[in-house]
Amino acid sequence: MATIELLAKICDETPKLSQDKVNRRSIFGLVNEFQNDDAAFLDVGHIFRRTATTVERTMGGTSGAIYAIFLNAVANSLTDQAQALANPSTSTNLPNLIRASLQRGLHELCHYTPAHIGHRTLMHALIPFVEAYTARASLRDAVLEARKGAETTRQMAAALGRASYVGRDRLFDEEGGIPDPGALGVVSILKGVEAVLGE
Repeated sequence: MATIELLAKICDETPKLSQDKVNRRSIFGLVNEFQNDDAAFLDVGHIFRRTATTVERTMGGTSGAIYAIFLNAVANSLTDQAQALANPSTSTNLPNLIRASLQRGLHELCHYTPAHIGHRTLMHALIPFVEAYTARASLRDAVLEARKGAETTRQMAAALGRASYVGRDRLFDEEGGIPDPGALGVVSILKGVEAVLGE
């Protein structure tokens, strides 16, 4: 499947993102970026790199910076390990390469942000996903871990991010609390990826 077709399907499978003006702008930016003539021939490292650049340019805010740092770190790792993938004498395959790169990306991201489990941010979904997937869980199970992580933020006081400025009563008075929107955004993206790759 061509890169632009894959991206368009992921966007279709990511309903939450289409509700938000900033994220909608990022999606359109990604679609435009991958409509270039060379998009179908990009390797996975370049796909992560272009995605990071587009998100950084179009999303803005702390979430945009976190996504950009993470995706760039993943892209760097994929590029560094590309020779291992091309060498038939090694046992490295693409899923293992992606697992290692996601782990490296998360490790590098944690050097740039104090956000971690317990702070009620998008990291509540990203960290469980990366940890589960790199521990060889299936993509589906790793996405479920991300969802569980997002759900744990329902009754959690925000220590960082925009939610830390919102009154606790507004976060906790509906349906047992509202999960962190950033964490739900990560889950939405991952569910879109899972839906497309699972076909």
